[in-house]
Amino acid sequence: AGLIRDVVFERCLLRLSVFRMAELERVEFRDCTLDDLDCYEASLSNVSVPGTDLRAVEFDKTRFQAVDLRGAQDLDIRSGRRFEGCLLDQQQLLPLVHLFADAAGVSVAREDEE
Repeated sequence: AGLIRDVVFERCLLRLSVFRMAELERVEFRDCTLDDLDCYEASLSNVSVPGTDLRAVEFDKTRFQAVDLRGAQDLDIRSGRRFEGCLLDQQQLLPLVHLFADAAGVSVAREDEE
């Protein structure tokens, strides 16, 4: 747990990073790669990720307020149930359809399943 406030991370690589129960306020990840990020029970407020790769991100029990995920690239969110307070581009919805369907209790057959 901890507080990260009023910070811009630019062109950085964060692998196996843990923000469990942390508070991020007014934070921007600009042109970064966030690979295997754990945000369990974190609180994100006024966070943006322009040009940033989000790979293998865990958002279990994460609280969002004014989190702008537009501009995120290689969006790979592995878990999370509620995304109130997040803003996405329309193109970002398709890669996340299984995650959103699961959160809504809907089963979606994948093309590779028979």
